Amino acid sequence: MRLSPGQRDEFAKADDDLCRITLPNTEPRCFVRGTLPVEVADHSDGVWWGLWAEVSESAFSRILELWSEAEQASEPPFRGRLANLIPSYPTTLGIPLSVHLTGPTSRPEFRFAP
Repeated sequence: MRLSPGQRDEFAKADDDLCRITLPNTEPRCFVRGTLPVEVADHSDGVWWGLWAEVSESAFSRILELWSEAEQASEPPFRGRLANLIPSYPTTLGIPLSVHLTGPTSRPEFRFAP
């Protein structure tokens, strides 16, 4: 979804971690930024991609409630869908993910849904 600068100002609330888009006559769309660990041969730590996941409005509300809570990692994961195209890979947009809260000073971790 691409928004014009005017639409972004009017219909989107976003920061570096969270985004909510509310266009007229449509359901709100909610996004959370997180990291996806990727195993890489010969790199014991792998790499971590910074990506966005689209989540339901109810999941987004709960994530907001827990955002600063120290015990947020004990919350069950939320369902989401990858909201990015990753260069050099087949279409990644919409791949199901689980969104795991990790703590108030770290971004959520994404995992591919089974």
